[in-house]
Amino acid sequence: MLALGILDYVSPRVDITPYRKEITKSISQLLQRKFELGDKLYLKLSLQPTLVTDRLIINNPAWCKSTHFLKAEEVEFGIDVIDFLLGKITIDRLIVRQARLNLEQTGKNKNNWTFGRAGKVGQGKDKSANPVRLDYVVLDDVYIHFTTPKQQEVLYIKYAFLKKSLRGRYRLDFDGELN
Repeated sequence: MLALGILDYVSPRVDITPYRKEITKSISQLLQRKFELGDKLYLKLSLQPTLVTDRLIINNPAWCKSTHFLKAEEVEFGIDVIDFLLGKITIDRLIVRQARLNLEQTGKNKNNWTFGRAGKVGQGKDKSANPVRLDYVVLDDVYIHFTTPKQQEVLYIKYAFLKKSLRGRYRLDFDGELN
């Protein structure tokens, strides 16, 4: 296990910051919202390639009370290596650190977590077109604010780990509090 940790630490990193503008433009168009990445953006090459950024911001629609849907200080997106070798990019792992997620819903059941064309991805004949398949999620120091016209709840997640088993079941380890 220690050897795997060392291997991950010494994995080559490719600076992809020069491509940040094209990446953010493409993702903003897909989400139909402003999307920003941090100053540091690199691809960690290993048996499990990972895209790492020091900041990630996804804005909310104009009708929301809060400006940002998600604002995170560090995010890692794991890329499925088999799909990558086949010419597709599939996110299968997600690690989010020091973040605030603002979930909002109106009285008309309108919400801010349904994104532009992303809601249609993976539907129809080609269900494999969905670029996200989260088998592994880590949330570290994350605040989730949920707002409706009648209530507001805050969930603080000190640490949460969600992993999908080979049987397709999820296991959740959680440490946090609901205010």
